[in-house]
Amino acid sequence: MSALARLEVATTCPACAAPLDVVEGASSARCGHCGNRLLFPGRRRVLTYLVRPRTDATAALAVARTTAPAARDPELCLLPYYRYTAEELRWDWPPLPPGADPLDPIRVPELAERAIERNFLACAWDGLGLYSIGVRTTALRLELLRTDTLPEGARVVAVETTAADALAHALKVTNPELLAHRAVVGGMLSLVYFPFWVLSLGSAAACRFAVVDAVTGGLVSTDGPPRLRERLATAAAPAVTPIEPRVLLCPNCGWDLPDDPDHVIFFCGQCTRAWTLADSRLEPIAHTVVPPPAGCAGTLQHRPLWRVDALEGPPACRRITVPAFRHRARRQLLTLATLLTRKAPAPAGTTCTPADPTGAHLDRDDALAVARFVATGIDAHRTASLTLAEPRLVWWPFERLAGSLREPYTRFALPVRSLERRPETRLGSERTRA
Repeated sequence: MSALARLEVATTCPACAAPLDVVEGASSARCGHCGNRLLFPGRRRVLTYLVRPRTDATAALAVARTTAPAARDPELCLLPYYRYTAEELRWDWPPLPPGADPLDPIRVPELAERAIERNFLACAWDGLGLYSIGVRTTALRLELLRTDTLPEGARVVAVETTAADALAHALKVTNPELLAHRAVVGGMLSLVYFPFWVLSLGSAAACRFAVVDAVTGGLVSTDGPPRLRERLATAAAPAVTPIEPRVLLCPNCGWDLPDDPDHVIFFCGQCTRAWTLADSRLEPIAHTVVPPPAGCAGTLQHRPLWRVDALEGPPACRRITVPAFRHRARRQLLTLATLLTRKAPAPAGTTCTPADPTGAHLDRDDALAVARFVATGIDAHRTASLTLAEPRLVWWPFERLAGSLREPYTRFALPVRSLERRPETRLGSERTRA
């Protein structure tokens, strides 16, 4: 699956005040100066970011006058953009031959997966070529927006699109005629204020204007309509999401929790309690630790799974299992989920001491979405109205072998290299401008 483009977010360590860069959407990080593990609350919230300008007024004026000699009075404006990233899983029906029955039970949907990355204006400033900030992971650097650190003299353009409308726009389905089922996992909606220099092209009050990108210094347009220029007369307050990083400790025993930017559920190896990231705090979450079956080879490691019951579903989908740990090859995780769901093993014993447990990157809502997706892959014709019970979190035993991690009941092995933390680069994600 193509990796999401993740930008850098500049912040400071709350323990030592040293500058700290973390990846966009990270739940935790470690300070390179003091070594503290840090929690970044804000899960499922619309966080507000700022991109700082790199081009000053003099440079913007020079750029605009190369095409429009009458340009004057540069003003720094912050335009709001919504940014949405997620991972999409789809079951797509193959195209029907002429005269074929769309309900033919032999017709099997095909798996498709991709990264969603959409950026679009949060205000009606269309017609200027400013539809998208694009994604330049090597050039763009975000910081959490604070009203006391706005660029001097900057004018904030008002947000006109609600978060609910923005999310609906970001989740628009492509090729709906082929879609059998869709799951969107790890969705993050944020608001990014991006800087542009706006310059008048005449002395009249209703003159047209030019726009210069304040990050790259490139000329965007010299044909801005007066109706948009007039709207800058009234300043708007920026939409701020207060968020304060803090030291990542177990709320029960005070032990350091492992830091991983993708984890939303943390496991404390000291008191063996699990904690889920909910809004701005860590909350306890019920879980069990499954003992290994007899005859396990290699070193044991417990990894998190979600188990979701569907008592009225088809026999092969009565107990759906969803791996909650990160793996670069999503298809292999779905294969493991399908095998465990079909086999539905019932381990002997109820609990044990966990062996080298890891955290989870799928929360309850994502687990339900993936569970329904797994069930659709097993029986697409009988799971449309499947009723799912509350997910249960378990730490499941795996055998750590040379080069692989093997599930002991299905004997399915995952390559160890693919279990490593995913790269923070953009490979081939979907990008749309509007």
